[in-house]
Amino acid sequence: MIFDQVINREKILELIDGGSGKGVKVGILDSGIDFTHPAIADAVHRSFEVREFQGGFIAREGPGTDVLGHGTMCAGIIHEIAPEAELVNIKTLDERGQNSPGKVIRGLELAIAQGLHVLNLSLVSLNMTRNTIVDMLYWVEKAYYNGITLVAATDNKQKRGFPGDYSSVIAVDFQHFPDFRSFNYYLGKTVELEAKGVYVQAPFPGNTYISTTCTSIACPHVTGLVARLLSSMPGLTPFQVKTFLMAARANGEKA
Repeated sequence: MIFDQVINREKILELIDGGSGKGVKVGILDSGIDFTHPAIADAVHRSFEVREFQGGFIAREGPGTDVLGHGTMCAGIIHEIAPEAELVNIKTLDERGQNSPGKVIRGLELAIAQGLHVLNLSLVSLNMTRNTIVDMLYWVEKAYYNGITLVAATDNKQKRGFPGDYSSVIAVDFQHFPDFRSFNYYLGKTVELEAKGVYVQAPFPGNTYISTTCTSIACPHVTGLVARLLSSMPGLTPFQVKTFLMAARANGEKA
């Protein structure tokens, strides 16, 4: 086990470089995924959609088409970085990009039930009620203790928001980096990571690509990196994943 050895940046980057995502289940909680896009190919292994039902929320297996394009962008980035990871589509955002905390909570339940290893949450909830904050925290913590590494975007302007504000989640902001291997890690900060997210070419429904700059596109760069790390070191806990990332960029230097 690597923790019995000296942890250093070179060793961690070697593990990341050696990983392909094989054996790692990555959930994408977003607006759905355009499965027909050639950049995603046959990467999506299961697909679900969370809908309102009788005053609550229910998850049903289905195609989860992406009319917004947001989830397709995230899926394409993750697949590019970790091409052998098994992607699981969990559609929660509607065609306007509106985010419901209740759908996110149901998506977290589903992620646990599906035995996922990493969950990409390129979404933010702001100004939630105290009860909703507590309810979401319960499922975030349950996912954490079930071994799911949660990676979430922050608000593009306020640099905060849920679920990224929870300490068990890796909160991500965007920065200008050349690739996914380059990132900043800030110990003790609300936003732990800055990752590639400036003028990124990402797949978009209709077999096209768009260039975008935002925290939402930085988030899947971290998710893909984590998937590569987990494929090289199966069984790492979310805490250990954070430790590896901190050791790789403990001083916040840019690569």
